[in-house]
Amino acid sequence: MIILEYWLITLAKRTHSIARWRNRTAKEFGYPKIAIRANQTLKVVTFMNIVRKQMIELLKCHCTFGVITKYHRIRLGLAKSHVNDAFVIAGGNTQLRSQELTVTQIRINNRSLQTNRKGFKPSIRCQRYTYQPNDLVLYNHLLCRVKGVFNYGKWVRLVTSKGSIVNSNLKKVKLITHGKGLYFTLNSSPP
Repeated sequence: MIILEYWLITLAKRTHSIARWRNRTAKEFGYPKIAIRANQTLKVVTFMNIVRKQMIELLKCHCTFGVITKYHRIRLGLAKSHVNDAFVIAGGNTQLRSQELTVTQIRINNRSLQTNRKGFKPSIRCQRYTYQPNDLVLYNHLLCRVKGVFNYGKWVRLVTSKGSIVNSNLKKVKLITHGKGLYFTLNSSPP
């Protein structure tokens, strides 16, 4: 009888500790990132799955997975990139490849003329300046991109093709084209 009571007490203690263990959150176990991810919605994932399924049905093509793509990419000796993955998925192996383009979308009009910074008085522009960021200009026979305008629109900050920053007066700069909309850059390194 004593052995049976001891066994019941052990069983009760063990089940009580298991019950407490099951009620603990991931944060209490030392995994706060998992607790944050559990609260996030999966709307984006659901949307992408719907789009993927519709594209497969519409184009009447086959679906592939990352493991298969990785295997073929490593077999061909290619580095990991979107361009190389697309090449492998399309069934490429030794074909002549085109160069990679990077497309950046730049907003056409920044309507915000006032910026409120904490601890400073509000900075209010009264007009839209001639040169805006990403405009292509000619400075000392060099093609440069405008980074910004300062000193009430009288000076412009430029970035050369090598990446160095130059400040110049507006009189020394000539506008080639406005850099708005889609901006295409040809990557120098071959895929």
